[in-house]
Amino acid sequence: MSPRTRFFIVAAVTVPLVVGVPIPVHYIVSYSQGIELYRRGMREMDANRYDAAIALFDAASRKKLDATNMSFVYGNRGWAYVQKRLDDQAIRDFSESIRLNPEPVYAFWDRGLAYHRKGELEKALTDYDAALSRDPNLADVYHRRAQIFADRGDWGQAIEDYGEAIRCEPGNAQFFVDRGMAFAANNELDSAIANFDAAIGFNGIHAGAYIQRAAAYARKGNWKRGLADVTEAIQQLPETPRLRYARAFIYLDRGAVEEGIADCNESLRIMPDYEHGFLARARAEALMRDWAKVFRDTSSALKLDPSLALAHYLRGRAFTARG
Repeated sequence: MSPRTRFFIVAAVTVPLVVGVPIPVHYIVSYSQGIELYRRGMREMDANRYDAAIALFDAASRKKLDATNMSFVYGNRGWAYVQKRLDDQAIRDFSESIRLNPEPVYAFWDRGLAYHRKGELEKALTDYDAALSRDPNLADVYHRRAQIFADRGDWGQAIEDYGEAIRCEPGNAQFFVDRGMAFAANNELDSAIANFDAAIGFNGIHAGAYIQRAAAYARKGNWKRGLADVTEAIQQLPETPRLRYARAFIYLDRGAVEEGIADCNESLRIMPDYEHGFLARARAEALMRDWAKVFRDTSSALKLDPSLALAHYLRGRAFTARG
C-alpha cells in the first residue's frame, strides 16, 4: 500500500463520527455509507483500477461526510484522474480538496503535476512551492520543479533543485543523470561526468547514464572513452539489452550504422519486446533511408510504448517518404 493510500485511510478513520451532539439517524447512515464507499475507492485505486475508484469516489461525494473526509474524497478522485491523464478534472478536484482542507501536501503536489502536464508552468511552480513549504523533503517535487527550470534554461536553479532531490533520495540514479545533464548544458563537463559516474555506481545498466557520459567525453574531445566504458559493461553483463541500446546510440551518434544495428539486433534477441531496441534500430534505418523498415520498427516500438516521441517523429518521416 502506497504512502498516499495509508495517509488518507488513517485520516478517514480517525475523524470522529459523533462529537457529543445529537445527530439524525439518516446523517449517521449517510456518513457511514460515505466512509465505506471511500474505503472501497481507495482499495480500487491501490489496485490501479481507476475507473472503478472514480465511480466509488463519485458516490462518496454525494454522502454526508465532514469537510476533512470530503477533502480526501476529492483529493483521491483527483489522483485517479491524474492517472488517467484527465488533468482538467484532476485540477478541479484538487482545488476543491484544498478549499475544504488546505493542510495535506499531496493536493498541492498532485495539482502541480496536472498543471505541469498542461503547460501552465507558473501555476505548477506555485503548487510545488506550496507543497515544499509543507514538507521540504519531497524528492519528486524538487525533481519536477528542476525540470521546469531546466526547460527554461535556468541551469543554476535546476542544478540546485536536482541537488535537493538527491539530498532527499540519495540512491536515485535518475536524479544524478538529470543533474549531470544540467551541468553539461551549463558547460560544467567535469561535474556532469561525476554525476553520470554516480548514477552508474547506483545502477550499472542505466543506458541514459552511459549515453550522456559518452556525450560529455565527446565534448571533451575523447568520444572513444564513452564507447570503451559501455563496451566494458557489456563484457561484464552481455545479456543486458539496455547496455546494447546504449552502445547502439553511441555508435549512431558517430555514424557507425552497421555497428549500431548489430547492437539493436542483439538487444532484441535478448528481449524481443524491448521498445528501445526497435526505436534505436529505426533511427539507424532512417540514416540509411530505408523507410519501409523505419515504419516497421517504429510501429513495433509504439505498440509497446505509445509515448515514445522519437518513434512518432521517425514514423512520420516514413509516412512522408512513402507519400
